Amino acid sequence: MLLGLKRTKNVKDVRSPITLPLLNQLLNALPHVCHNYYEFILFAAAYCLAFFALLRVGEITLTNAQTSYDPLRLENIVLEPSHLIINILRSKTDQTGKGKDSIWIVGSSIVARAKSYCQMNSPGLNLSLECKGVTVIWRGVGGMKWANFEDNIRKLLAEFDPPKIIVIHCGGNSIGELPLKQLQISMKIVLGRLHRQLNGTLLVWSYILPRFYWRSMLSSSAADVARNRVNSSIGAFVRNQLDGAVIRYPDIKTSQGKLFCDSVHLSNLGNSIFVASLQAALNKFLSSSERAYPF
Repeated sequence: MLLGLKRTKNVKDVRSPITLPLLNQLLNALPHVCHNYYEFILFAAAYCLAFFALLRVGEITLTNAQTSYDPLRLENIVLEPSHLIINILRSKTDQTGKGKDSIWIVGSSIVARAKSYCQMNSPGLNLSLECKGVTVIWRGVGGMKWANFEDNIRKLLAEFDPPKIIVIHCGGNSIGELPLKQLQISMKIVLGRLHRQLNGTLLVWSYILPRFYWRSMLSSSAADVARNRVNSSIGAFVRNQLDGAVIRYPDIKTSQGKLFCDSVHLSNLGNSIFVASLQAALNKFLSSSERAYPF
């Protein structure tokens, strides 16, 4: 109420708008006032970004040492082939930092490599989900095991608000390290705890992919049986007990050698199928009550 009362005072804004000719004059003056080439590029980029993205000063940088807003950081910008996606953490019209809904895709090097693929190829890092009003945040860690999953979620929660959806692609590196039943129990305990903690977030189990080599299993065929059992058990648990969803990848098979670049990781062709499945599934989950892909 006090903040609202302060805004009832009409104060004339004496500042002139920045026009395109004025922006050009500012850019032309920078070489004469900047100490070095780095400063010139820094200010030129800031001025152009603020102008064309219609940003307020407080949305792009700190106006003074006491400003409580978070300044724009590198991780808040997604570079697409034809445009930028800017995630403004807080602004004059969003002072609590609610922002857009987000989707987290969390997992091992499969996720990290899918992110790298999206940086260079369509549909881009945001999976063309801008029209759904969401921002995609990738967290792929090479060699991630199930024991590391919860710690990575804690780090994300320390950095971002709880997401609308979490896609979980993790567990393949843990097959064979523990007895299968023990691994499944551990997964269910962690996922159940996450479901209670993030009430309102849709948990999505992304099926563990097949591979040629399993670091903790001598037999690839035995490992594949274990993989199928984990996927079936955890997928059913997430859907039936946690009201979550599942994503399967029936087109990614070890019999299709061109889909892999080594004994574990996907090739560009494999990544294109993996990413397309993620995109289609998330589109469906955001726009309908369907909770399995493909159906």
